Parts: sequence; structure tokens; C-alpha cells
Amino acid sequence: NFVFNSNISGSTSFSLDNSVPDDGDSVPISRTMTVNPGTYNLTQQVPATWKLGQITCNVTGTASTNTNLNIATAYVTVQNGSTATCTFVNWRDSNIFTSIFRDDNANGVMNAGESSLKNWTVRLYEMTTPTTRVLKDTRTSNNSGQANFNNWPSNRTYQVCQVMQSNWTNTLPSGVVNNEACYTVTLAPGTSVDRTFGNRPTVLNKLSPFNNDWMQGDEPAKIEIDHETLTDDTSGQLPSTRFLAYARLPVPFHMAGYNGHYYADKPDQFEKTIYLSLVRSTANIRRK
Repeated sequence: NFVFNSNISGSTSFSLDNSVPDDGDSVPISRTMTVNPGTYNLTQQVPATWKLGQITCNVTGTASTNTNLNIATAYVTVQNGSTATCTFVNWRDSNIFTSIFRDDNANGVMNAGESSLKNWTVRLYEMTTPTTRVLKDTRTSNNSGQANFNNWPSNRTYQVCQVMQSNWTNTLPSGVVNNEACYTVTLAPGTSVDRTFGNRPTVLNKLSPFNNDWMQGDEPAKIEIDHETLTDDTSGQLPSTRFLAYARLPVPFHMAGYNGHYYADKPDQFEKTIYLSLVRSTANIRRK
């Protein structure tokens, strides 16, 4: 319900209900007041989490009106036989909730075993035109990977963007522009929207030597990993370390690693996850 104050005798304070949704109470959605000629003011008290979006007044006869959104007030001047009808339009604030996770398998879904990412920067822009945006707020993801923007004006279009970090690749949403991965959202009144960002480590691996000669035999191929350590659960004993690499090989191969055996049989180039337990490791790679 919305409370109004006025300088009209008998209506110095009254309440009106919003028409949609109807909460079923007895508070009316409009009020008619008969007054002597003169100038009157009506001021709405704007509840928390709401914004007064506009005040529109329609007049008949010699009535005139003036409105001031900043103080939520309509000024009405009426003469004999004239009328003025003023409508106060309120928009309920809305929320944008974001979450960021480590998408190890790059499938755009947070699967079991994948973790949230904290300390990532998320920016909120308002789209003032289809091609112009204004930075409105910046948040940092918490330990649960969440960065939320609460109580923002509705009926507006925003971009919510995560700022990419070094050595990470975005998996959700697709596409990075100016080092940001973004969603565009239009907030309906009183709603909350959820947007999820997925990222995986950009792992650089070097296979040396990388040619068909060593792949024909049993010469060890040294794999150098240029990224962070991960928790190794292949042996069932924690903690130890392992390194994640993405190897693209031109022929079918069989790899024997320190913590297990990994097989692949695709005839063309493909991506295969390889886990090694030591910082400096070697693996025999050969045809099956």
C-alpha cells in the first residue's frame, strides 16, 4: 500500500493500493476528493525497494497541474466545474544475482566436483542507448562465487559482465569483448534474474619433441605445464598435486601416466585431459 499526504481537508493522510497484483485487502486503488477552487498538493511516500517512475495528470475545464518527481508531489489548481486526475506510477526495484564457477570440463554447467570462484570482478552497466552503457556498480565474488546487485530500478536494460583474469578462458556465456564476458538483461518490476559465469584455466602445454618419429617408438616425451597445481584424487590420498594439460595429438595414441593410463583412439586432432602427479614428468606416448 502507498501512503499519501495532502493539504486537502479530510484527506491529509490516506493510503492507496497498487492495482496489480491485487492483494485482496480493503485499501482502494483510487480516491476522489471534492474541493473548493484553489491549489492543492498531493505527495506520495515512496516505500523502500520501490521507485516512483512517473506522475501523470489529466485535466478538464480550467484545471492545471504541475509535478515534481524528485519530491513525489503533484500540484493541482482547480476552478469551479473543473477536474484533475493524477496517477502515480511506481516501479518496484529488481535484483541481478550472479555466480561464477570453475568449469573444468568446459561444458557450461557446474557439475559435481567443480568449485566456485571467489575474488572475480563483476561490473554492472546501464544501457542508456542500444550502443552506449554507463558503469553503475562493481562487485567482487565472495567465497561462494556470488556477486549480487540488489534493488536496481526496473524497466531498464543492463549489462552484467565478469572481468576476465589472466590464464583463464571463459566458457559461459560465449564470447569475450574488451576482456569482459557479458549478459544483457532487461529488468521487469519486482523481479530477480540469475546469471552464471563459467571459466576454466587456460593451460599451456609443450610437447617436445613433437613429431611422428618419437610417436612411432617409446622415446619419453616431456610435458611442461604452465599453470597451477590441482588436487589429485586418483590415488585416493590427499593432498598431492597434479597438473592439467590439454594435448592435441595428430594420431591415435596410448599414454601411460604416473597415476593411471589414458587412452584415445580418434584419428584426427582432438583434446584430451592428461593428469600428471609431478612437476617435472615424462610419459611414454606411442601408437597402440
